[in-house]
Amino acid sequence: MSLDPLQRLPLELSLHLCSYLPLSTLSSLHLTSSSWHAFLDAHAEILYRFCAYELLAPARQARWTTGNGKGKAPLRGDESLETLLGAKQNVRPEYWNVEGWREFCKRSVQLSQQWASPTPIISSKHLPLSHLIWRFRIDFSARLLISTAHQGGLFVHDLDDATLLWSLPKDQVDGHAHLEYDDGTLVYDTGERSLRAWRRADLMGVKDAKRGHFIQLDKDLTHPVRTRGFQLRYPTLCVVSDMGQAFIWDLSLSTPKLLRTLDIIPGAVGHLEQNDTHVLFSLGLHGYHFYAEDSDADDGRMLNPADLELNGANIFHVEHQRVDTPAAPIIPDRERSGSSGGSDGNASTLSRADHVVLRVRPGPYPEAKQGGERRMHLEDDEWGAGMIRGAVFVGVSKGGRVLVCTDWPGYLDGSAQADTCVSIVECLEPTDGLQDLGGWLTMGAGRAAFEVHDRVYILQLPTHGLLDASDRQPVLHALQSNAHPKVPLPISFMQLTEDSLLTTYAWIQVVRAPHIHIEVQKSVRIASWAYLEGQQAGWTTTGNEKEGEEEEKVAKAALWLEVGEEESEAEDE
Repeated sequence: MSLDPLQRLPLELSLHLCSYLPLSTLSSLHLTSSSWHAFLDAHAEILYRFCAYELLAPARQARWTTGNGKGKAPLRGDESLETLLGAKQNVRPEYWNVEGWREFCKRSVQLSQQWASPTPIISSKHLPLSHLIWRFRIDFSARLLISTAHQGGLFVHDLDDATLLWSLPKDQVDGHAHLEYDDGTLVYDTGERSLRAWRRADLMGVKDAKRGHFIQLDKDLTHPVRTRGFQLRYPTLCVVSDMGQAFIWDLSLSTPKLLRTLDIIPGAVGHLEQNDTHVLFSLGLHGYHFYAEDSDADDGRMLNPADLELNGANIFHVEHQRVDTPAAPIIPDRERSGSSGGSDGNASTLSRADHVVLRVRPGPYPEAKQGGERRMHLEDDEWGAGMIRGAVFVGVSKGGRVLVCTDWPGYLDGSAQADTCVSIVECLEPTDGLQDLGGWLTMGAGRAAFEVHDRVYILQLPTHGLLDASDRQPVLHALQSNAHPKVPLPISFMQLTEDSLLTTYAWIQVVRAPHIHIEVQKSVRIASWAYLEGQQAGWTTTGNEKEGEEEEKVAKAALWLEVGEEESEAEDE
C-alpha cells in the first residue's frame, strides 16, 4: 500500500498540512512525483500565501513599522497581495510586478539573498537634476522626488525620469532649507523661527490637479524662539529649539494648529524623532532625551551612552579593508550648463571598487601605537541623529560611533538592562580623526544606513539582544559616499528602502565660463539590490556582466533550496 499522503489522506487535510511547511520543503515536494507537482501547482496561490506571511513574520515580530506616518499599523498577516505590494516603498516598482503569491515569494527571497551576499549584483543610477541638491524626499505612491537646493528654491521631479513637474523660486525658499515630507505634505523652514507647509493639490480636492503640484496651507508656523530642527510624521509636526522648548503641530487641517508646547532640556542640537508615543531629542554630549507625548511634565528619561553600564561585550568595531580606491578624476573642460546631472558621465556609475563588504569584530579598536590621534573617548563623544523603528533605536556620533539599542522602551522603564540590549560600534580607527562633517542616518526594512567620513555603511539590525560578531554575522555593506574619497564632500541627505539606498552624490568639475574655476556638482545616486535580468535604460550593474549573469543563473537554480534553510533559521531566532 502506498504511503503517499495524497493517496491516503483527504485532499483537504493534505492541503492543510502543507500550509505549515516551510518554503524549502514545498520546493522539494514539487520534485518528488508528478502527482505532488500537480497538487502543489493547483493550490499554489493558497500555499505560497502562507509562505509569504512566514517571510514577513520576522518584521512583524520585531515590530518594525511599515511606514513613518501615524495610523500606519504593522502588517497583520492577512493582507491581500495588492495591499502588500501597495505598501512597499521601493525605487524599482518593476521588480514587484508579480502575478501571484509564488512569484512574490521568489522575488522576496531573491532580494534577501542579494542583501546577504558578499558579492551582490547592485544596479545604480544617477538622477540628473537642474540644481545643486541639498535635501530630498521621496513620495513612492506618487513617484515624486521633492528637493531643496544649496542656492535656494524647491523642486518636484518625476522619480523615474527626473522630469521637472513643479517648483518654487529662490525668493520663496531659502538656500540650504531643510525639508520634511510625509503622506503628501511638505514642510521647509523660512527663517530661524518660521516654517511653511504645503499639501499635494490632488489631496486638497483641487479639480484636475496637475501631478506634482502643491497648495500652501493657510498660515506659516511661527515660534517665539529660535528653532533648530523639525520632523514631520503626518499629521504631526514636531519642532525643537535649543532654548529648552519643543512644539507639536497638527497639519491635518488647512490651517495648522499648535497642539502643545513642551519644556525640554536646553541644548538640543536639532536632531529629533517621533513615533506614536514618544518624541526624542538629541542633546549632543548628553545623548538622547525621550519625551512621552501624552505626558504633561518632563519625565526625564534619558539614553546617554556615557552613563550606560556597559562591559567589553557591548563594544564592537568595524574591520576595514585597506584597499587603494582611486578617486574619480576632476572633470575638466566643462562649459557651464543648466544641468548638474549625472547622465553625461560627470557622476561615475557604481563599481566594485565603490562597494565593499566588511565585518564587525568584538571589542574596541586598539589604540594607535604611534603617530596617530587618540580616538575620542565615549564620555566626550557628541551624539547626533537618532531614529527609532519599533523597539529598536539607532544613534550616530561625531566620534564615528553607532549605538544600537534593541529594546529602548524596556531600557527606559527599567525592565531591560543596557548590557543586554545596547551595542556600540566604532567605525573610525584611531588614526582617522573626528567626523567633522556628515553623519547622516536612515533606517528601513530592518537595516540602518549611516555615514562615517567618506563611507556609507548598511548594517542589518538585530531584533533583540546584541549585535552578532560571529562568523555567521550578517553582511555589512559599505559604499563610497562621493566621487573623491578623502575630500570633504559629505552627503546632505539619504534614504534607505527595502531594495535601495538613495543618497546625494558629489563630484568636482572644472567650469570654463565665464571664467575657469572649480565647482562641486551633485546628483541623487540610487544603489539598488533589486536585480532584474535585462536592465532598464539608465541602470548599470556592478562588476563583470558575464559574472553577474552567472551568479543570477546559480541563484535561480538553487533559489528554494538555498534560502529555505536560512528562512528556517531566521524563524527559529
